[in-house]
Amino acid sequence: MDIEQISVKIRPRTAWEAIDLGFVMAREWYGPLWLLWLATALPLFILSHLVLRDSLIWAGLVIWWFKPLYERPLLLYLSHALFNDAQLNPGRFVRAAVDQPMTLIATLSWRRFDVQRAFILPVTLLERAHGQVLRKRLAVLQRHQQAPLWNTIICFHFEAVITIASFILIVMMLPEKISWLDSIHWLRENETLLLWLNNMLYFVAMSVIAPFYVAAGFALYLTRRSTLEGWDIELGFKQLRNRLEQRNRGAIIASLLAALLVGAVIDQPAFATIDPTPEQARTVIDQVLADEAFGKTETIHSWRYIEQDDDEESSFDWQSWLSDFFNWLFNDFGKMLDSTASVARLLLLAAAGWLIWLIVRRLQQGKRRRHHKHRSHQSSKAPQVELFGLDLSPESLPADVTASCLQLWYANQHREALSLLYRATLSALTHQRLIEIPASATEQECTQIVARHRPVDEADFFDQLMRSWQRLAYGNHHPDLQRVEALCQQWRSLYEIEQ
Repeated sequence: MDIEQISVKIRPRTAWEAIDLGFVMAREWYGPLWLLWLATALPLFILSHLVLRDSLIWAGLVIWWFKPLYERPLLLYLSHALFNDAQLNPGRFVRAAVDQPMTLIATLSWRRFDVQRAFILPVTLLERAHGQVLRKRLAVLQRHQQAPLWNTIICFHFEAVITIASFILIVMMLPEKISWLDSIHWLRENETLLLWLNNMLYFVAMSVIAPFYVAAGFALYLTRRSTLEGWDIELGFKQLRNRLEQRNRGAIIASLLAALLVGAVIDQPAFATIDPTPEQARTVIDQVLADEAFGKTETIHSWRYIEQDDDEESSFDWQSWLSDFFNWLFNDFGKMLDSTASVARLLLLAAAGWLIWLIVRRLQQGKRRRHHKHRSHQSSKAPQVELFGLDLSPESLPADVTASCLQLWYANQHREALSLLYRATLSALTHQRLIEIPASATEQECTQIVARHRPVDEADFFDQLMRSWQRLAYGNHHPDLQRVEALCQQWRSLYEIEQ
């Protein structure tokens, strides 16, 4: 799968944005999708109603039960249309949809009632996963995913609404001389006609909603894979590589021509090769191995009990020691006492309990002191002076940050202007607000840290500034002047007063 050929924009999306993308895809290719659905479902509809014409309820149930079969060609078409291969060939897609009989049997049997059917279908049909591989794959893709369930529920209700609304529309279209009560009474008396009408209306409702349902599940699958596999990052690097290759292709060709020309007019000196002798090679190897980077030898002396075996474990056995202690306390030592044995045992037991309580208390006090010391160390830690390679010290910033930023912007130094405002904001957050930002934090993590520690208006400003800086730094998309002036005005109201 070449993600560079994909016809939709790859970016991080929420689940509801993914469903909306699926509906847009369904609207874009609705005609071919609807024809594919009819090419699969209409023959089965006719056949089932001819065979089960005396049991139309079962005929309608058969049509409903085989819905996963009708959805498979739609998914195959979407997977081709998404990569600009949208040639409609119903026979091709129908044959490809049934070329996995075991997967199709599972879909129409024990997985028929799976409420995430549209989300799972790409895994079974496109990735051809089954068995243990399928279970492991779904365990990753379905983690914390509730949108596929809601996609099924919403589309089911759309089908019901279209069926009921179509029935009401037919009743409303009857002549005025026939009241709707009479028409309903007539339909009840003609149960066969009512069942035929119900099956046909539900068949139409399924055909209308099926493209949206399949496309939404496919979009959820693509969004989940894009998030897990970093498609947006991969695509960004590929686009950057292509731009660099196009930009440097001319320079590379010119350099090669110049090198060939120089090589043709200048005589090349002959390079003599000197083979070292084995003694010289051994001397160089010994000098390299003498370095500490290749290891060193140490002699360590330690005390050892003279009667201890070599294979005896050196760890102390607390369970055996406690067992021997209490055995001596309640048996051997008690036998040494005569009339005061019971009293002595009680006193010794109380002393042992007091000793254990004292040890536990000391350990808790030490833990609290270490925790307090650690927090005091954190609170007294000096503000950061460098982050992401940027100098955050207040002394490195101009006296009027916003004026300098706008001056750079008017001079068409857009990257320098936003970089100054971004650096000034990080300096204010670390020095004025005393927020600690790890050096390993990404831009998204910085936004989350600011949102946790600062009010909504300040967090919203930092998010807007971060997005503008990312678009300019990574995509070379310049914000307009009004946006830059608005960011400077917000920065002035948030930080300039406290300087």
